[in-house]
Order: sequence, then structure tokens, then C-alpha cells
Amino acid sequence: MAPEASSAAGRGPRGDLGLGGRHVLLPRGSLTFSGPRELLVNRTIAGAYETDGSLAPDTVRRVSGGAFTLDSVPRRLASQEVVRVYEEEAVWGGPLATPERRYQTPYGHFMVESVARLWPVLPDAELHGLPVVFVRPQRPPHAAEWLDAFGAPLVDLPEGGAVLFKRLFVPEPAWQEAAWIAPEVRDIHLHARRGMDVPRVSRRGVLWLSRSGLAPTRIPLGEDRLESSLDGRLSAVRPYTMTLAEQVAALEGASAVAGVVGSAFHTLLLTAETPDCLYLCPPWD
Repeated sequence: MAPEASSAAGRGPRGDLGLGGRHVLLPRGSLTFSGPRELLVNRTIAGAYETDGSLAPDTVRRVSGGAFTLDSVPRRLASQEVVRVYEEEAVWGGPLATPERRYQTPYGHFMVESVARLWPVLPDAELHGLPVVFVRPQRPPHAAEWLDAFGAPLVDLPEGGAVLFKRLFVPEPAWQEAAWIAPEVRDIHLHARRGMDVPRVSRRGVLWLSRSGLAPTRIPLGEDRLESSLDGRLSAVRPYTMTLAEQVAALEGASAVAGVVGSAFHTLLLTAETPDCLYLCPPWD
């Protein structure tokens, strides 16, 4: 299902996000969804199951071009009591919280993966107004702020047992790691942006996204010295200390953004107009 990965680089006109790395850009409108169909869901498992207990593979987050399914998702659902039958139509959102991997943060996963299936519930889209089913539904502050701004109703899952959804739609993700990106991922975030109360900030020059307060294991050798040498030349902010709305305001008020590549740059997906960017990449990127 995944198109073959290829290399692309660059960015579009001001206000557009460019494409780089191993992803290909899908044509707008090429994403599909399946359903409605019967699926079993447990709030602690990052996938849904057919009524015979087998894993529904299109519900699982995948990595490495779609070839590897997370080991934390059992291939079969252990015998569980069905504690609720949900008769109404709903849309599969997938896991809100994903297992941490080295050099990755829950924030980055949330911005590019957790919400990537929401394109069919956008205004004027075919499934608009239907509730969304998220599993592993921890809601750290950034996730709660984003979901409140997006505004879609969410299905509250019970703590134990399984829920049988009688009419569950399963959309393809608009962002598939190491495989594809669809323009709809931008639509998803811009809709959330319209629901945010973004503060007004004064215009500034180049903004440096500082990581100086993060754990040393997440900072390349010499990054602190580089940042100190820029003191007074650039306006530095620490995104991890700010709300999402404050981050968006800071980015939209900058003439350009620079920093060592990381999850803080994912907030650009929320900006109504994206500034020019300079990414400094450690050798493993």
C-alpha cells in the first residue's frame, strides 16, 4: 500500500511546508478509509481487532516504510469480556501516546502520527461530526490543548475489557513514517490552529529554538557552546516551556527560525504562515 520511498528536498513558497528525507508526497485526495466495520478495541492496546480476535493491520502504527509493526501490539486479542457495544458510527484515531524510542519524544509522535488519521472528520469532509476513537489516551498538556482546539468529539473508553464497535471507519494516516506525507496532514493542523487562542506577539527577527534545558542525552556534543555563541544575535525561546498557542505565536512572529533539528520544528505544521527555516542536523540524521 505504501508508495516506494524517494528523496525530495526544498520548500515551497512562503506559507508552504517543503518535503525532505525518505518521504514521497501523495496527491491530494488519494487517501482512503475502510468501513464501517465491526472491530474490537481495548483502550490500552495500540491497535484494533477483528471479531475473531485477529489484529486489524490497517489500525496499527507502522515504522520503516510500513514493513514493521510495533512489538507492543499483540497479533491476537486475548480473550476479553466485551463490556460495551457501540452501535453508532465512529472513526478510528489510533494511539494518542506511543512508546518512546531513543531520540524521540511523545510530543513529536503526537504532532506527526497521533492525529494523522483525522482528515475525514474535517469540516466538509465525508465523516465530519463523527466521534473519534483514540486508544492509550494519555493527554499531556500539548495533546489536550491540540485536541480541544481541533474540536472533534472523542469516545470515552472503559478502563477494562473490550468495546465492540459495530460501525468503525479506519482512515489511512496522512503521515506514514519513512514512506509518505499527504497534504491533508497540513489541513488537520490548520483546522486545530483556527481553534486556538493564539496571543499577539511583536514581530522579531530570527528565532532560535533552544534545547538547553533538555536531558544531556538528547543534545549533541557542542550544542550548548553553539547556542551560547549566538547569544544576543538571535532571539532564543525554549519551546518545551511554552503552550502550543505560545509556540505558534512565536513562530508566526519570526522572520526565520533556526535550531538543531528536533520535535520543536513540528509545531510549524500549526502555523498559518511558515517562516524560513535553518535546520542544523547531527550526523545521525
